[in-house]
Formats: sequence, structure tokens, C-alpha cells
Amino acid sequence: MRSRLKNLNRHLIDRAVAAYAAALPPGITMLDVGAGGGHYRHHFSGQRYLAVDRGYENGSHRGLDIVGDVRRLPVADGAVEAAMCVEVIEHVFETEAFLAELARVLASGGRLLLTSPLCYGEHMQPWDFHRFTRYALQRLLDAAGFEIESLAPRGGFFTLAAYLVARVPDELVRNGGRLARLAKPLARLACTYLAAPLLLSLDGLDRQQRFTLGFVCVARKR
Repeated sequence: MRSRLKNLNRHLIDRAVAAYAAALPPGITMLDVGAGGGHYRHHFSGQRYLAVDRGYENGSHRGLDIVGDVRRLPVADGAVEAAMCVEVIEHVFETEAFLAELARVLASGGRLLLTSPLCYGEHMQPWDFHRFTRYALQRLLDAAGFEIESLAPRGGFFTLAAYLVARVPDELVRNGGRLARLAKPLARLACTYLAAPLLLSLDGLDRQQRFTLGFVCVARKR
């Protein structure tokens, strides 16, 4: 529970990846595009998991099966039955071409898991270019040849608020000095372990979910 509260966004993404993996047939090939170090591999023990990345965050290329540019994947047309792209689309400037490349490597009817941040700070600078609403994702995926099966926000306003409040101790240390470091344990207790759970419990009140950490989309290639 404590680790979940300290990185709520990561917890929500991990849960989405686990659900996606559980719904895939055994034995198929699943391509993790922009995989970092391939840390989702354990979810796909029943499939042939292939991790591909360029290696910006992982200079040693440890955990990767394929090293290459995700905009020009070194994978044959229709070679994989499933793919996923977790918090990567915002780092690729050429969005339309990137989605077309994902469609190219997927077999007809192949499934794609795509997650995208919305109300989320800059990260992996300077390769952080985009934020997409659900309506932008719908249009982009449709144009790339995908049919959306589900498109859901990662929580609403109160989940977003809980995430931000839980980060207060880390931001204090990042932006403060010695006094901030001394105050971190108290801030962790008050913000992460007391205030954040209370905010999370209110998330069911947000019916519209216009404020969200991001989106989880599952789509199928036409």
C-alpha cells in the first residue's frame, strides 16, 4: 500500500499492463515498444515477449531484445500479434508516423495497449513533446487504422490530487535545502500516508473525469 501511494501513477499503469497481459492468448508474440529495460517482461510469461527501445534511458541496453528507433521498428510487417506502448507516445514528435509504424508491425486483428499522460509533469527532458486528450487519441488511432476497444482515464480529479499531494515530500527535498530534508518524514506521513488516501477515497464523486493523470487505451488493428 505504501509503495502504491508513493508512486500512484506507476501503480495505475502497472495494473493496466497486468490486465492487458492476462487477456492475451498464450504463445503469441508481444512487442513492447519503448520498453526501457523490459521491466514488464514478468507479466508476459505466457507469451513471447520482445522489448525494443533506442536506449536513451538504458545505455547498457540490458533487458532489451531489439535495439532500434521506435519510429522505424526493425520488425517485419505483420510480425507480431500484440504490442504495447506505455508512456512513450508523448516522447515521439512524429505522432502520426509512429502510430502508423505500430500498425505496420501488427498482424491484422492484433491488439495494442497504449497509455498516454495528460496532467503530468515534464519528464525525460528534452524528449517530452506532447499531451493528448481522449478525443485526440481517438482520432489519431482511427486514422492509423485502429478500432478502439476501450479508452479509460487513469482516475479523475481526486486521484490526480492524491498523486500531487503524495509527491510533496519529494518535491520539498528537490527544491529545498537541509531543512526540507529534515521535514521529509513528517511531510511523508501527512501528505502521502494521510491526505492522499483520503483524496483517493473521493474519486468516485468525479463522474466526468476531465482532470486525469492520463489514459489507458486498448485498440485492435482493423
